[in-house]
Amino acid sequence: MERPARALSRLQDGGEAGDFSEDAITKAFITLLSAEKNKDTRKAILGSLAISDYTIPFVVERTRDASEDVRRVAFLAMTSKARSTSHWSPYDPVRVVNAIP
Repeated sequence: MERPARALSRLQDGGEAGDFSEDAITKAFITLLSAEKNKDTRKAILGSLAISDYTIPFVVERTRDASEDVRRVAFLAMTSKARSTSHWSPYDPVRVVNAIP
């Protein structure tokens, strides 16, 4: 799934708002993140998901994933792709700290 996810990530379109909330590929990635049982697929999607105000809550949610590998990729995605903390709500760090794996 890594190659298809990487290929699809190039087609994500932020739209006029630039938040990816209307993009079909981004919506499919988000749906798969919560439904996919395979940890490698979830990791590939997290690595390919465009980071925006719209997608950050879904990435933060994966910091509580059952798989340690997926949690690690979620943290890496947030740190490597988020250019500033403006994407974060004041409650996101609290949810991450209070997360129960």
